Amino acid sequence: MDPTTSDAEWVKNGLGNIETQLNLYTAALHAYDGTKDPTLATLATDYTSLTDRSSLTRMNPEAVILRDSLDTLANRSYDAIQSLSSCKEALPFLLRLFEVTCLARSLLDLLLYDPLSADRVNESFWKDAIGRVDRAIIITGADQNMDLAQEFIKRIQHHHLPLKPPTSHRETIHVFLCGSNVPQPPAATTSVLRLQSPSMNTYRQHWHTPFVIPSYATDWPAMKDHPWSSPSYLNQVAGRGRLVPIEVGADYRRDDWTQRLMDWETFLQALDGREDETDEPGSGPSSLYLAQHSLFNQFPAMRADIEVPPYVYAVPPAPSDYPDYEPPGNDEQLVMNAWIGPRGTISPAHTDPYYNCYVQVVGRKTVWLAPPYVTPWMYPHDLSLSNTSRVDVFSTSNLPRSDNAVPLFYTHVVPSLAQRVTLQPGDMLLFPPGWWHAMRSEDVSISVSMWF
Repeated sequence: MDPTTSDAEWVKNGLGNIETQLNLYTAALHAYDGTKDPTLATLATDYTSLTDRSSLTRMNPEAVILRDSLDTLANRSYDAIQSLSSCKEALPFLLRLFEVTCLARSLLDLLLYDPLSADRVNESFWKDAIGRVDRAIIITGADQNMDLAQEFIKRIQHHHLPLKPPTSHRETIHVFLCGSNVPQPPAATTSVLRLQSPSMNTYRQHWHTPFVIPSYATDWPAMKDHPWSSPSYLNQVAGRGRLVPIEVGADYRRDDWTQRLMDWETFLQALDGREDETDEPGSGPSSLYLAQHSLFNQFPAMRADIEVPPYVYAVPPAPSDYPDYEPPGNDEQLVMNAWIGPRGTISPAHTDPYYNCYVQVVGRKTVWLAPPYVTPWMYPHDLSLSNTSRVDVFSTSNLPRSDNAVPLFYTHVVPSLAQRVTLQPGDMLLFPPGWWHAMRSEDVSISVSMWF
């Protein structure tokens, strides 16, 4: 944050940039045939009316009304993104319009704020302003405006939402100990291979099969000076007022599963809920899960707490049992996500199209794996969940019996093809694309996945 630039001056510069983008993306949206999707044509017309009527950068009597208009357009853009059926080529411009509209709306809050006004605002006002920006980051990635978004958040936090007095970083997330031995899934009898600090050549000899490198990440800052096991540190690194996407429900295959945005601090408090250690996994806060989220994009300071292993840049070939493999399409050919949940959190057996470097940072996690060619015996769901199995590999209630609904799983996969491992904090698991895998958190758990 540049202390030499006043909020008003900085906001006007930012709004000038946003106004240019609004005009650009509105013109692009106008280019689509309105007969294909009248909703898009109406939305483009309303955006044009907004930008023609008033400049975002000038203080004028319409400024307050303009904020209401931006709220309405942001909601309509989001609805269009969610319901888009025709003109899917318009999606990139809708995403950008939603992004810049959310940013413009929150920047106006800062521009119009008068600290001397008798109509003082409270903390919820500023949390709402940050929340709009976080919503834009989460839904669109905010690639073109990330610096602006992060700077806005820093200014609001610095002036209006200062951190509460910190407690010691050594105040760790409560770990729900399960005893020295973690119950292994009955649907696997073979342990995953373990390699001690393999060279790159050794890795190339084993990249066709899963293996664990024990204690690989124990020297990461996330496990030392910047401990992710500390709610105090995690709150400080994000600052106040931040929102994150949370899965609500024990299993995304069920109808009662949903997603919502949740305050980061509130999520951490729920995560550290001190549920009784005798509670069944899946009860209490285990229905909340931050899953497959680009947390390092949203909280850049956390990116410095981890290190990308060299194995990720080894450019592995397409495996013989997954010949359609291609690396991620971004510039780095790398996708990094965070996974945070309490004891008992389960990810059902599923497949991903990339090599996976999976690092356990906080708590323990049990992983079940099986090779791609077992797919016919995994009873995958149809259509959108075709990469997800109907089999509950951690269940003890579906053990083989004559009326079992998944007999081929137990006769073909379990006896010799399925593998299992319980990752300890600092362990790193690497496995190829197309492998079936399921996860179960044995404690409060924070993990990092790197798809390559």
